[in-house]
Amino acid sequence: MRAKRRRPIVPRSLIKGLGEDIKSLVKTSEGLLLATEIIDEIPRDLRPHVIDGLASFGTPEMANFLHVLKEEYGKEVESVCNRGLEKLQMKGYGGSPSAALKKEFFRAYVTPTRHTGQVTLDVAWLNDEGLLDVECFFLSYNADGIHGFFVISELPIAEYEADRRMLPDMVRISYEEACFMIKEAYSNNIKYMTRPALGKFLYRKYLDSESVLDSAAQSDLVRRLRFSLEPRELVNTFFFAQRYKDHNLIASLLIPDDGIREALLHELQDLLKPAVMLVEGQAVEVKVSRGRSKVKACSIHVEDERLYRSEYSFQLVQKERHWFISAVQREGFRLINESREETPFQDMVHCYVYEILDPECLFEELENFENIRQVGELPFGVHLRLTALEESIGSGVFFLSDVMADIVINGDEMVVIARNKANVSDIDELICRSGSVEPISQHQVEIITAYTYLSGQYLSFHDMLNYEKQELLFEDGLKLLTARYGFRDRERVREKLKALKTSSYEFGGEYEVYYEYEETPPGALRAEYVLGNNWVTVSAFGDGDLSRVREQFEEGLREILEYEGMEIKCEGVFEIITGEVKKQYPELEDHLKNAYLEKWFESKLKPLRGMTPQDAAKSVEGKRLLWTMFKDMKRNEKLRQDMGVRNVIHLRQYMKKVETK
Repeated sequence: MRAKRRRPIVPRSLIKGLGEDIKSLVKTSEGLLLATEIIDEIPRDLRPHVIDGLASFGTPEMANFLHVLKEEYGKEVESVCNRGLEKLQMKGYGGSPSAALKKEFFRAYVTPTRHTGQVTLDVAWLNDEGLLDVECFFLSYNADGIHGFFVISELPIAEYEADRRMLPDMVRISYEEACFMIKEAYSNNIKYMTRPALGKFLYRKYLDSESVLDSAAQSDLVRRLRFSLEPRELVNTFFFAQRYKDHNLIASLLIPDDGIREALLHELQDLLKPAVMLVEGQAVEVKVSRGRSKVKACSIHVEDERLYRSEYSFQLVQKERHWFISAVQREGFRLINESREETPFQDMVHCYVYEILDPECLFEELENFENIRQVGELPFGVHLRLTALEESIGSGVFFLSDVMADIVINGDEMVVIARNKANVSDIDELICRSGSVEPISQHQVEIITAYTYLSGQYLSFHDMLNYEKQELLFEDGLKLLTARYGFRDRERVREKLKALKTSSYEFGGEYEVYYEYEETPPGALRAEYVLGNNWVTVSAFGDGDLSRVREQFEEGLREILEYEGMEIKCEGVFEIITGEVKKQYPELEDHLKNAYLEKWFESKLKPLRGMTPQDAAKSVEGKRLLWTMFKDMKRNEKLRQDMGVRNVIHLRQYMKKVETK
């Protein structure tokens, strides 16, 4: 009997309609970008099937479009595009990459808003018809990088120049300077593994350009692209740049003298470390006299899960009507007790929780909000943010100071989070009117509690409210944090994991697990890596360790990785141990137990007030804290069982580790 023919995954009629649309669009850069956006809207698992279907259209336009998709998505679609191009070549349609289209650079203009960390950049190119193709960028010098890009095709020169006269504040820059600004923004996409705006096949020429600016030219460009700042504004802008690790903006605020600037940048290195997260910073006292100014300032930052307060004295000088920082001195530095009123994390926020009834209608409604943008993706949704319409650079940096509201779409649930109840009430009124959501509950919680929800590890807001209960799962003081990534080249990730001198295990071809160990103490577990078909997780114990492990793993891979979020594994490294795994690797569980206990014994733990179990066992106070921790662990064993979490390592094994050592 002849086997039934499998039905195609994507209907043929849909492919045919899409192919006709793309054929008419790809004649201009503007249309090509729109065609790429259509492909991007297709779910990732269906995208290869759609591209394969499009290859059946035997036209030169489709061949060109497949080259565009290869350039835009890289390894993700390379194989299916190559198969399609082979089919088209057999029909006599080879096509060519978009890079073959040559145009003449005309002009570039940028907004003088570099001090806010964002600019709008327009680059005009003269085409063969004597008309302009204008490429427009929205650039951010933080994790967003190139976060917006569109093209205006075949614009008359007279109309373009009329538009420029309507925007007299825009600054004309050279092609080399435009390349630098685009490359600088794109480097943040690579650094933070965020996806840049679609259209890389068009703006790749800027990223590949050999045009370079030396450090002096870079600082001069940034100075030209910011307003003349008063002393208080200048210091507050410094804190803004510190928050986002914007080195070029900081360099532009320092005195132009090369020797002094380099010395200052060296002194400021501790403030710009990746592990230091600025929470608040502001100028508090300003004195000005004859071209010189002294500004007293204070800041709060997080480092190694602790909150610190610093007091600063800034010395400023005025040159050619611009103020510059000539010296910075830290006059005070202390640890903040988390129970004190000065910590910003104890402020309360309002949270409205909804069930999503009509996702399409909801997103249409949200698109009508001004200044709304996507901040990040969650495993089952997206994090959107509404920012203030006008940001004041004179008021300093505060925790979420420019945020009107955060909107979290998480599966079938939406949560609106805002400090100001009026903001969340206004949003509530607008979205409930559309009928796209159904209100579930309203809460007022601490900021730090609400923002744990943004990690994406919770299936619902209600689950997040049980966070304190979940914390009892980690009474031994060690918490395995897991960062998840998507990638576009599995083999490169696999090679990197092997290069880390890890031991590896394969589980039925579905995924591979790699373990990395500390050099001292030998045998202590440092990190776990789990490699799937198109994803990888990186796990380590605590924020500090995970930060270092991620930095090591990401080195050389950032351009192919896409960071997807963080989660906490309740069963830690033992989550991988199933009945099947025990049969396949009978020695693995005991091996992990020993490696985990070795790591635990040498780790600084919260229940021991920052001591390691090894150190705690040497003092009377330390022993008291150890026994208190052990009693808590014993008391919570049943709670763990009730929550469905296995106790792989039992209390007596922790105690034996301490007694033996």
